[in-house]
Amino acid sequence: MPPRSEALQAQALALQQRKGSQLQILMVPSTAPESIEQYTQRVFEQWQIGRKGVDDGVLLVVAKDDRRVRIEPGYGLEGAIPDAIANRVIQEYRPALPRQRLRRRHWPMPAPRWSN
Repeated sequence: MPPRSEALQAQALALQQRKGSQLQILMVPSTAPESIEQYTQRVFEQWQIGRKGVDDGVLLVVAKDDRRVRIEPGYGLEGAIPDAIANRVIQEYRPALPRQRLRRRHWPMPAPRWSN
């Protein structure tokens, strides 16, 4: 795993240990035929990210070929991560994304409850 990936995984695990919130990252070539919003919502619901009853998970989806990124917080984090904050994070980090070697990958923290 590249050093950046390891650092990101470590940060996500630290977040879960500190706060209980779960962060999942999914990199795909494209979300077609769905929009990134539809795709992210569907994956978020299927993976059941976040603690039951608290709904404090976050899903970050990067669609490399579509050049789109989406952050989907659970209802329990919408106050902490409103759309304005999510969009600012995406805008700040988007310039670095095309330079990275992106592959279809997710780092489960914990593992998703379904598989391909």
